[in-house]
Amino acid sequence: EQLLGLATGSFIPHLTSSSIGRVILPMKNTEQQKKVIQNRKKLEEAQKGFNEYLKKQIDTIEDDDYEFKPEELMQQIPGYSIDRLLKEEESKSFERKSTLRFDLKQNKIQDFITDQVLKTIVAFLNTDGGTLVVGQSDDKSLIGIESDKFKNQDDCSKYFKDKIKAKIGLKFLETYIKYKFLKNKDKTLLVVTCAKLPKSERAFINETDFYIRSGPSNEKLNTKAT
Repeated sequence: EQLLGLATGSFIPHLTSSSIGRVILPMKNTEQQKKVIQNRKKLEEAQKGFNEYLKKQIDTIEDDDYEFKPEELMQQIPGYSIDRLLKEEESKSFERKSTLRFDLKQNKIQDFITDQVLKTIVAFLNTDGGTLVVGQSDDKSLIGIESDKFKNQDDCSKYFKDKIKAKIGLKFLETYIKYKFLKNKDKTLLVVTCAKLPKSERAFINETDFYIRSGPSNEKLNTKAT
């Protein structure tokens, strides 16, 4: 529309160098351009993941037990798994905690905050396993473990491992409790995955307190029930 508006000549519209110089090119600001570049990279990574996945499918398509699983294909999208996880509703196998040790209301580090995290882990181990996201509030807002005032991610990892070792047992961390840090929208999340313990194993807090999952919450059993 700009070019047509700047063109001269009634029978054969044409442009001159001076009229072209008056064309206004709409451009996004630097931050918006960076975002576009990031989005393009995500699409390129997704396309690469799709192609690699489809190539593997083609190699196994004649196998007798071949089964196409669309959910595996979707997992090739960068950030798909974490985005889906953060939208989960709390349940018997999923829970979220705002922080690992910092009380946002009292504005200070509190031991009971960490204890709540450990109780959930023990309850998952003693029931059917589950996933705990630390750094997200009950209303699904992202808070990040940055709120826990750790010096860095390694410091957070050491704190978490020390607490598990002291109150649950190191053997569980090495075999049934796995954790990782994930970035989402400039916030760092601690994602803890717990496997269901075999029948011969049980997990306690401080060797005395026994918890299980009851719906989306933890239930402490008395000695008789335990």
